[in-house]
Amino acid sequence: AYLRLDQTDAAIKSADRVLARNPADPIIRGGSLRLRASSHLKARNWDAALEDIDRLLASDKNDLEALTLMAQAFMGAERIDEAEGVMKRIWDNPELGDQPVAGRAGISLVKLYAYHREDMDAAQRQLESVLERFPQDRSVLDFVIDFLDHNGRGERAAELLQQALERDPGDLELRAKLADQQVARGNVEAAEKLLIEATELFDSPQAWMTLSDFYRKHQRSEDSLVALERTLELLPGTTDVLRFRHAGVLADAGHLERAEQVAAEVEGEAYRNVILGRIAFLRGDHEKALAYFDKGLHEWPNNAGARYLAGKAAMANGDLERGIEELREATRSGLAETDAPLELALIYLKLGRPASAVSTTALVLDKVESRTGPRLISTAVLLARAQWAAGYPEAARATLERLKSRGGADAIVAQELALFDAEEHGPAAGATTLAAAKLDLTDPENHAALRTLSDLLVSSEQGAKALSRVDAAVAAHPDVAAFHDIRGRVLVNVGRGNEAIASFDRALELDAEYAPAVEGRAVLMLAAGQPEEASKLLDRATALDPLNSNYPYQAAQIELAAGRTDEAEKRLRTVLERDPVHAHASNDLAWILAERGQSLDNALNLATRASEADPSAAVLDTLGWVHYRRGEHEAAISAFERALALDASAASISYRLGLSLVGSGDRARAADVFRQALAAGPFPEADAARAQLAQLEAGAS
Repeated sequence: AYLRLDQTDAAIKSADRVLARNPADPIIRGGSLRLRASSHLKARNWDAALEDIDRLLASDKNDLEALTLMAQAFMGAERIDEAEGVMKRIWDNPELGDQPVAGRAGISLVKLYAYHREDMDAAQRQLESVLERFPQDRSVLDFVIDFLDHNGRGERAAELLQQALERDPGDLELRAKLADQQVARGNVEAAEKLLIEATELFDSPQAWMTLSDFYRKHQRSEDSLVALERTLELLPGTTDVLRFRHAGVLADAGHLERAEQVAAEVEGEAYRNVILGRIAFLRGDHEKALAYFDKGLHEWPNNAGARYLAGKAAMANGDLERGIEELREATRSGLAETDAPLELALIYLKLGRPASAVSTTALVLDKVESRTGPRLISTAVLLARAQWAAGYPEAARATLERLKSRGGADAIVAQELALFDAEEHGPAAGATTLAAAKLDLTDPENHAALRTLSDLLVSSEQGAKALSRVDAAVAAHPDVAAFHDIRGRVLVNVGRGNEAIASFDRALELDAEYAPAVEGRAVLMLAAGQPEEASKLLDRATALDPLNSNYPYQAAQIELAAGRTDEAEKRLRTVLERDPVHAHASNDLAWILAERGQSLDNALNLATRASEADPSAAVLDTLGWVHYRRGEHEAAISAFERALALDASAASISYRLGLSLVGSGDRARAADVFRQALAAGPFPEADAARAQLAQLEAGAS
């Protein structure tokens, strides 16, 4: 019991007492020595462990458990040659045949060759020997699959899983593993076919439940619901767990009233509160959702999904700190269960905390390192960006190179490396890097790389070259909406707006729901002096791509320019629901609230958040103004001074600094600041600055 609780000192003392009382009893003596040796191993007392193991082997030189412990002790002490000798002694023992202890020794040899000797050829040979000797041992197969995946041999792993499934077609766990393999390699249809086949062969609750889980994971909620309800038909009764799952899938599919009806049948309060919180969240009632989650998480604190949604609800409700804490807890509770760790890392990155982003993303990468596919790619790219922002450029490049070695990510890696070079040496350098990557930029699958290249070329005043590259892609595939959209953007940037209209229109003819082209048209409408039309188009783009916060933000800017602050506020809040750490939306909303003198606590949270993510003069100006409106003059002065250190010519900021100095009682310095602002030339608050200066001078006289 002490050993299982990791209380190794207490375990050793207990074993000592038993051994002292029964030194002659061979069973008690052997058991005590084994427990004591295991305790020493857990405590990393390698020499002490080996002493006990030697005493065991003195009684029986072929004691397999003692030999296994000895190999572990040698490995811990980094006595690799001796560890290998012991493992081979077990592995090569002809009397052991297919006993599990031999399989464990064979696996240990694979690990030794791969990770300690770094001899992958020897590791692969040993791996095949283990597989040949234990072709149907499930623990061996699981290890082999993971090892092959980890070392870039996914095809071989899939082949072995297929062979195992052919031997036992009814093994649902094998089917699910093979389906995961297919998904990781981009063969989602093949994965679905495998799981549908199981339902056709067996029509069992387990088969339908596995299919339902697959559909839910791939956001096919209606299909997931159909499969789950077939599961429920086949079961003789139901439980709270099944009701909870049923209500969750109903909610995912948008059947919120039915989900509530099922939730009402759930007896357990924790289950019921969590699902009601989910329903409230999906209805957009974030305050109500948080109230339910608070109750549910009190009894079910390790529910990663509920923590994740509670975090999103808190952020949508304006409570970023609670949102971050909930995402952190969701990550701790279930690293691979939700997108919480990646969203948390992205938030850290946007808030200027790249070191936290690195540590969080690295945790996720450890879990997906043995896989391929979109999750590995997105995780590795985010880690590289965080490493770059944290000041570790070599580590960032190494992360991308490792990703490239797995295949399927060449275009993404090339884009990221180009963006790194652009940041370090300018856009022309980035364009050169991407052009040298030998990507086929006329391939529709590489449209994102073509977009990046054209942006870099335009930014480095190479618009003609950008247009040439895009025209080649359009000529090769004239039916790809993305290519026409990219062409329209290049034309806008080289001053050929009329031609750009035709390109955006062609993109929308090919795909009426292509949001970037809708936005492109909006930009042209705005440039043509038609802000109302531009706003309508941006609303349409937002509806087509709800996750893109840039579209509603641009629409909010149109409303602000027109002086319609109420409408601007609505749109800014929409932006922050989608992206709680959008620095510019946070800054703009904080300014609106400060101007009105409303919700100043929320305004301060928003302004502080914006300044962490973007400590520019304009954003620090907002932070200072919020402090001023709260009567916090010293904090306001500090923020305005930081802003002016970045932009000394900003007379409006000087004016607001003057107001804060007046509020703090430093009237003499305030007068000097107002004079400097007025000497800089015209600015919107010039008349107010003159009035303030006149009052100060009158008071001084």
